[in-house]
Amino acid sequence: MPLSKKHLEQFIEYLKSEKNYSPQTLIAYRKDISAFQDFFRKQNLTQTRLDKEFSDNFRMFLHYLRSREISNRSIARMQSALKSYFKFLHQTKMLKSDWGSRIKRVKYSKPLPEVASRDQIAEMLELPTGDSLQEKRDRAVMELFYSTGMRLAELAGLSSSNLDLNAGMLRVIGKGNKERVVPIGKIALQSLKEYIEKRDQELDRYDADAVFLNRQGKRLTARSIARIVRKYSSASGLMKKFSPHSFRHAFATHLLDGGADLSAVKELLGHASLSTTQIYTHVSLERLKEVYKKSHPRA
Repeated sequence: MPLSKKHLEQFIEYLKSEKNYSPQTLIAYRKDISAFQDFFRKQNLTQTRLDKEFSDNFRMFLHYLRSREISNRSIARMQSALKSYFKFLHQTKMLKSDWGSRIKRVKYSKPLPEVASRDQIAEMLELPTGDSLQEKRDRAVMELFYSTGMRLAELAGLSSSNLDLNAGMLRVIGKGNKERVVPIGKIALQSLKEYIEKRDQELDRYDADAVFLNRQGKRLTARSIARIVRKYSSASGLMKKFSPHSFRHAFATHLLDGGADLSAVKELLGHASLSTTQIYTHVSLERLKEVYKKSHPRA
C-alpha cells in the first residue's frame, strides 16, 4: 500500500487541498516518494516484510541513495516527505503503524544563505523607473517582496481582498493555509498604489481578484514573477543566484541587523518554529563580524 501510486496521488491531493502546499513543493514530494516506491517495487518486497524489517530495508535504501552521490541535504528533504506520507497513511488507516517514526534523520550542515546588502537591494529596486504599466508592476512586485518577506507562492496567490491599502497592511495565506497579517512599508505601499492606479486606468478587462497581472489581464504566475526578479537582478549584477527567496533572506537579515526582535521576525516570516528563524541570527552575526574586521584598528 505505501508503494501504491494511487495512495501517493491521494496524499498529493490532500497536501494540495487541505494543506495548501505550493505546486513546487507538490512536485518535490511526488518525486521523492516515487523514488522510494520505485526502489522497493524493484526489490519485490511484500508490505508485510517491508513493515517487519523496515529499519534494515530503509538503511538499504539510504545506501542506494548515497551510492548515487545524493547529498545528505537532499536525503533529509526526502525523509521529510516520506515521514509526512507515512503519517498520512497511518492516520487514514492505510498503515497499521507509522513508519515515519522509525526513520532516523540524517544530519547535514546548513550553509548560511548569501544575503544582499541594503545598497545592493536598493540598486535593484531602482532599476524599473519608467512609467509603463509593466515597469510599475515589476517595481511593486520587488518592493513588496523586500518590504514583507513574502514567499514566492504567497505573493503569486495574493488577492485584492487581502490588501488594506488605507491601513498599509496585507493578509498573507501561507503554508498549511495559515494566515498572518504583515505591514507594508511606505515605499512599497506607494509603489503598489501607483501600479494599481495605472492598472485600473489601462486595463478594461482583467482578473479583479488578482493583484499582479500579465499583459492578458490574468494573474501573474509564480514562474513569471521569478523571471521578473531574475531580469532585474541580472541587470544590476547583484548575485548569480538571486531569486524571490533572496528578498526574504534580505528582509529577515536586515530587520535583525536593525535590532528587530527574533520572535517578531518569526511572526512576520510565518515560520512555525523559532529554530527556523534562528539561521538569520547567524547570518546577521557574520555580517557584524565582517564590519568589525573592516572597521576596527585591532581586528
